[in-house]
Amino acid sequence: MKGRWMVMLAALSMLAPAGPAHAWQIFLKTDGDWMDPASWLEGTVPGSGQIAYVGHTAHANPATANLSTAGSQSVGGINIGHMSTTVGTVNFTGGGSFSVGTLNLGVATDSTGSFNQTGGTVNASYVSLAPGGSGAVGTYTLNGGTLNAGAWFTMKDQTGVPTLQGAGTVVMSSNFYMNGRAIADGGTLDVTYNWWPLQEERSIVLANGTQAGWYGVNGGKLVLKELNVTGDVSWGEDPTDTGIDLVNSVRLDNWSGLSNGTLSIDLLACDHADVPAALVDPLAVWDFRPGTLGFGSVDLTFRYDDALATMLGVNEGDLKVYHYDGGSWMDVTTGVDTTNKWITADGVTSMSHFAVAGGVGAELIPEPAGLSLLGLALLKLRRSRR
Repeated sequence: MKGRWMVMLAALSMLAPAGPAHAWQIFLKTDGDWMDPASWLEGTVPGSGQIAYVGHTAHANPATANLSTAGSQSVGGINIGHMSTTVGTVNFTGGGSFSVGTLNLGVATDSTGSFNQTGGTVNASYVSLAPGGSGAVGTYTLNGGTLNAGAWFTMKDQTGVPTLQGAGTVVMSSNFYMNGRAIADGGTLDVTYNWWPLQEERSIVLANGTQAGWYGVNGGKLVLKELNVTGDVSWGEDPTDTGIDLVNSVRLDNWSGLSNGTLSIDLLACDHADVPAALVDPLAVWDFRPGTLGFGSVDLTFRYDDALATMLGVNEGDLKVYHYDGGSWMDVTTGVDTTNKWITADGVTSMSHFAVAGGVGAELIPEPAGLSLLGLALLKLRRSRR
């Protein structure tokens, strides 16, 4: 473990000192086109073996660099929001490819770093969101396209606000340190990762009061890698973690009649088109899709979104787990732990949509009698106008 942290510290050591710049340091001096040498203090576009700095107290702050290319571009690294209280943004568009050695967003205390990708492909060896810690904000936003993270993707420091959001594909080939927010917003956010669990205790409450976890908004759908189930397992957590704490993660245990196989679970925004109607004050909806998995029964534990429950005015003790049976939502709740923010459904024998909500109501479809009365009223109105 020590060796891995030494590698991480070596990557972060590329952060610029306060003293004179070196040939490998290229500073954005004004908002503008990434490919325009005039945008950079050194009069050259940063390339391989060089580190670009966007948002620096001695130069442009706040600062925005726009890179639009249908071809390919590369740079040794990018530090966005490099010094305390600085703000930096990089916008990548054009459908091309961008290769980055180390991408750091929100590098110093109270800094803000944003990378906005619209289409195309970004290949980064190391991605760190809010590595600056206290008050740092690091946000990676996808509007289509693919982000490939080779060595690690870290959203680790709860004293900052690390966020991955939007719709697109994220492939993490190696280590994923997760203690931030992953938000599927307006489309499908597909995240494939190899988990490297955090070894120390963590708080999921971030610097801005939000909570680390998995979310779907504005019709979004969050897709995580398919589970290979051979026993008790967690979704959205280290698979061996029995005490799930990331918001909207799920624990599956106490299997009976288990036949090892695959299981896909997607997190749906409550307003997603695939969510059956009639939920009242829903907090989250999951779509469980067994592949080759077979089982007799299983206990499910959901880490519910207590902050959203408070915002909706729902008493946590009144929350329910509902299972959609193809025609209606069925209450399958067996317990609520308001200390750990867990809600359970034990002895589940089939899988489809599950939801945590305040209740269910009738679908807004008129009954036949209501339709008849409506028809008579319209007919009477029509006759009265003749």
